[in-house]
Amino acid sequence: AEKLKTENLKLRRHHLTIQQIVCSLMNTDLLREPHKWHQQVQDIRKIMDTLTNEGYSAKNMKPWRSFWDRQLYKALDLQYTNGLKALNENLPDIKIDLIFREKAIQYKLPSSQIVILLRIYSRFFH
Repeated sequence: AEKLKTENLKLRRHHLTIQQIVCSLMNTDLLREPHKWHQQVQDIRKIMDTLTNEGYSAKNMKPWRSFWDRQLYKALDLQYTNGLKALNENLPDIKIDLIFREKAIQYKLPSSQIVILLRIYSRFFH
């Protein structure tokens, strides 16, 4: 009974640690702190790998891993949504000229605006 209690406490401690990590990711900006996201996810993987190396069956851990995958997905979805909402607020205004040519409206970007767009694209999407 004592061994079972000890094992239960150890697993509960790891579960709570992962819970704290996922909760902190809910408040970690994915666009501004991707390195923190990467590190925190690595920490979760390390905990789960440690338990597997200690003899816990990967098959038995599968539902637990799936649970935490879903929680990570929720945190990622929240930060991705927040990032998309904030993206519009953080982008500089882009000025374009509308030109009516050959019975169609065409867009003309000044070359300086093209450079800005390329910088924005490379910053947020690479």
